[in-house]
Amino acid sequence: MGLVGMLVAVAVVGMLGQGCTANRTGNYGEFYRSASVQDYPKTSDVHVMAYSKETLKKLQGEGAIVVGESSFAEEMEEKEYAIRQARLVGADIVLLSAAPASKARHVTPSLVIERSSTQTQPSVDSTRPEASTGAAAENGNVSVGLVGDDMFDQWAVFLRTKRAR
Repeated sequence: MGLVGMLVAVAVVGMLGQGCTANRTGNYGEFYRSASVQDYPKTSDVHVMAYSKETLKKLQGEGAIVVGESSFAEEMEEKEYAIRQARLVGADIVLLSAAPASKARHVTPSLVIERSSTQTQPSVDSTRPEASTGAAAENGNVSVGLVGDDMFDQWAVFLRTKRAR
C-alpha cells in the first residue's frame, strides 16, 4: 500500500470514528429512566432550557409530558449528548441542571415516578434533594458515593410538548 492508499485508509477510519461518536448520548443515555408508559416517535428539533421547578411546572401546565430523566455525577457532560438523547426518546425540550458535587458525598437528583393501574400519566415529584445522610438511598432514588473536584451532579428532564405530537 502506497502513501496515498494509507492516507485514504486513515481518512476513512477517521470518518467512521466520527460517525460512531455522532450518535453517542453519553451519560444522558446510560442513566436514562423513562417516565412514560409509551414510546414516542423520534424528534429532530430540541430546545434546551435551564432546569427550575417553575419552568417544569409551567411547561407541564401548558400540556408538556415528562418523557424521562437522566441523572448522574461525572465530569461535565456535553450538552449535545442530552440533545441526542432527547431526539431518541421523542422529547422536544430538555431541561438541564448541573452543580458541583459535594466532596464527601453526592446526591444524584431523581424524579420520583409513580404509576398506578388507573393512572395514564405518571405522577412526577420534581423535588431535588441537595444533600443526603444516606437514609434515602434505600428507595433507589438517591445515589451516594465519593466524588472528585471535577465532578458535577447533572440532571436532565426530557419533555414532549403538544408541538411535537
